[in-house]
Amino acid sequence: MEKREAKMFRTDRIFCQNNPQTGRMEWFFSAREGYFGPFATKEKATQELNDFIQHCIKTGDDGGRNKEGKKGEKLRLVPMHDFALKRDK
Repeated sequence: MEKREAKMFRTDRIFCQNNPQTGRMEWFFSAREGYFGPFATKEKATQELNDFIQHCIKTGDDGGRNKEGKKGEKLRLVPMHDFALKRDK
């Protein structure tokens, strides 16, 4: 029997879905912390994702992984006041 290598694949973090109440398409991005949105455009969702990533880098939140790529003891969540306030503007 042939041995197959497991391949990692990356899915797009930006996605849209129809809001059944408004009939409009809404954009979201996904992260380990959950789903964020809705945003009016794909461009806005992409910008918010980039801001979120920069926020995580700034606060040292590595999503529970250490620098060697091994899983850390537990996910460390810190308040995201700067990010949340920016999103509301």
